[in-house]
Amino acid sequence: MLSDREFTLLRLLAQQTKPLTSRALAAQLDVSVRTVKTYVQRINREAPGVVISGQQGYRCDPETVRALLEQGRTPGDTPQTNEERTVYVLHRLLASDSVDIFDLCEQLFVSYSTIKGVVSAIRGKLSPFHLGLKLENNHLQITGRERDKRRLVSDLLYNEATVNFLDLKTVQQAFPQIDIAYIEACVRSVLGASHCFANDYSMINLVLHVAITIDRIQGGRTVSAALPKVSARGSASEGDGDATTSGTEAAPDQTSGVIAAAGADSAIGPQELEMARTIARELERHFNVELNATEVSELALLLASRTTMLDYRTASRENIERFVGAGCLEIVNEMIADLKENAGIDLSEHEFYVRFALHVKNLIVRARTGGLSKNPLTLQIKTSCPLLYDTAVVEADLLQRRAGIHVNDDEIAYIAFHLGSTLETQKQLTNKVKAVLYCPSYYNIDAKILLFLNRHFEEDLLVTNVVTDEGDLGHLAGAELLITTVPVNAYYGVPTYLVSIVPTEADRAHIRRMVDDIRAEKRRCVLRSHLEGLIEPALFEVNTRPLDRDEVIHLMAERLHARGYVTEDFERQVREREELSSTVYGTIALPHALRLASLHSSISVMLSRAPISWGDAKVNLVVMLSFSKSDQEVFYEVFDPLVSVLANREQASALMDATDYESFIARLCEMME
Repeated sequence: MLSDREFTLLRLLAQQTKPLTSRALAAQLDVSVRTVKTYVQRINREAPGVVISGQQGYRCDPETVRALLEQGRTPGDTPQTNEERTVYVLHRLLASDSVDIFDLCEQLFVSYSTIKGVVSAIRGKLSPFHLGLKLENNHLQITGRERDKRRLVSDLLYNEATVNFLDLKTVQQAFPQIDIAYIEACVRSVLGASHCFANDYSMINLVLHVAITIDRIQGGRTVSAALPKVSARGSASEGDGDATTSGTEAAPDQTSGVIAAAGADSAIGPQELEMARTIARELERHFNVELNATEVSELALLLASRTTMLDYRTASRENIERFVGAGCLEIVNEMIADLKENAGIDLSEHEFYVRFALHVKNLIVRARTGGLSKNPLTLQIKTSCPLLYDTAVVEADLLQRRAGIHVNDDEIAYIAFHLGSTLETQKQLTNKVKAVLYCPSYYNIDAKILLFLNRHFEEDLLVTNVVTDEGDLGHLAGAELLITTVPVNAYYGVPTYLVSIVPTEADRAHIRRMVDDIRAEKRRCVLRSHLEGLIEPALFEVNTRPLDRDEVIHLMAERLHARGYVTEDFERQVREREELSSTVYGTIALPHALRLASLHSSISVMLSRAPISWGDAKVNLVVMLSFSKSDQEVFYEVFDPLVSVLANREQASALMDATDYESFIARLCEMME
């Protein structure tokens, strides 16, 4: 049977309209070219002829691949890689009290030494969830609190759904014995009756939480706490820390439990608690389970951090403080002021202000109660909108310091999502192509052409002049496009289009293509100019020594400091930014400071033949950015397209083949154009 990687290879081929080279596939899969060829051989053994090899690369028949993907892996399939084995064993351990290590060897058809490697990987997976792994009498067992095991179950599901975002269909497949549609209908009904709102991602998170809770309770595993809680029936009860159920966790320390946290109790209002009780009663009746007091409280806490009590369109600056609190609103105002001062971004528009304030309020609640959200768009936002993401990192740092919380990568991506919706609208207003209309005065044709241009290109074209005499065309400056109703006798240095006196759909389409081409060419020229000025030969290095992240940051920062481009504090600032959220994109790292505070703008490059250890990743190319505040616009022009190139595995791989400064610059400019 095919492995997950082989299914991924098939999916990549099916999504393309042209063949993919083995090198392109290797970059996408993060494996060697030789491994790609091995995958292809195994695929064709399982399904002869499905992958076709040609001079331009590999291709496949989409319909055949679709059938294979729909068939997919079955529960009886044997995991093929260590990563697949790790996930398999984790699921086994979560489903039972302990697992015999020699039974695993037989089930997975692997040696004891291979299983030892899997065990080591599992310990690494468990550590972030404050869970341990005990090996006693050849039996493996996960140790730790039940609520942390539930967090691990949720994380495994999200990670397994990275190709197709986690949705309710995926949740149903993960819990076939549980009626997911009923849970969703129940939650939506209770929220609606309480005039409460949750977006689609929050709804999936709520339903998943409930599904995991029911599944674990049905397996005899409940969460308990030492503090008094309110039960689904509405009466106060003591924590069941001394419960005798074998799957029930021991009572945690009062300062460590989610509900025991001071911020948790204050976050749950009477409405959230009543909604949780109502949902719990319905679940108990339908699934024949009993949610204890703590589980009801944790559901209430989830409702408090992932829903809002109003539709943002009914809110205003005058009443928003009642919903988010004065302290939260003060932080929101500080974040918006910081964006304006340090990034030149004005986000004071009413709709953004209200939505963002509500989001920050819920984020603070989630952070203080240990319930930070998973964001299925994090990687996409980080790679396709890197500058937007980096701006969000800066604001997340401000929020962390002011609110005394930790904001993870997923929550940073949510902040970026909010910023992006408003920035996109603003960008459209500053990117118009300047055009001149040459139209001899005849029956008011010029007015009719202008009306046509305004109707179809209001957001794209700025007509700076209407000329009736061709002799005046030689004296115009700043024009980027000439639109004329009659043939001209000379070339005036800009693209020229002859439009019909009664413009047609073909005219509209042709002008659209010309406008897009002009914009692209302007961007190419600007980027090439910036790159050649920023990446100096003295700041380019080909490294052959084994190094780690800290050594590389020190070496590159020292070089910039020696040239007088940055202050002595620059290295510390770069490290601080790295600690907030890794700047790794595939096999590339882009370290930089949180703020644009360099003395002289530059880009340093280290091309390493030996992989550099960068946290949990291995990188071969490091591009250190250092910009002064006076070059803020240059930074914005360069950052996104640079990261887009570097985050593309095939292009990054081609860059790494460069042998010197000249070949590197030539390839980079070509790719960014």
